[in-house]
Amino acid sequence: MPTLRPHKFIDGTKTYYVKLPDVYDNASHTIGNAFGLKLVTADTASEDEDGDGITVSEGLLTGKLIRVRLSYIVGTGLTAKRRTARVVCPIGVASKAIVKVLSEKYKGIEISSAGIPRRRRLG
Repeated sequence: MPTLRPHKFIDGTKTYYVKLPDVYDNASHTIGNAFGLKLVTADTASEDEDGDGITVSEGLLTGKLIRVRLSYIVGTGLTAKRRTARVVCPIGVASKAIVKVLSEKYKGIEISSAGIPRRRRLG
């Protein structure tokens, strides 16, 4: 089970806090900065302004967050496999983030493509 850590994002003039897994900011995961999600640590918690805490489900239902599909290739040659991951992104930066995230890493592997899924799955 991945560890959930508090992240913050800004939508318009309001700051929101949401608990997300380590795949956004970690040594082998660097997609948080491209998506506009910042990890809240003990050092930065005191200087952060007040904001509302929401869950991922609330963010998706209210239109503050949207799911983004990331695609990456594991292995090389004949054993290479394309893998996909679904992550969340603030709706205000989604169009720019899809382009920015192509130069980032997910699970230590470069992301080959990103997009918004055609069919949205709830949950």
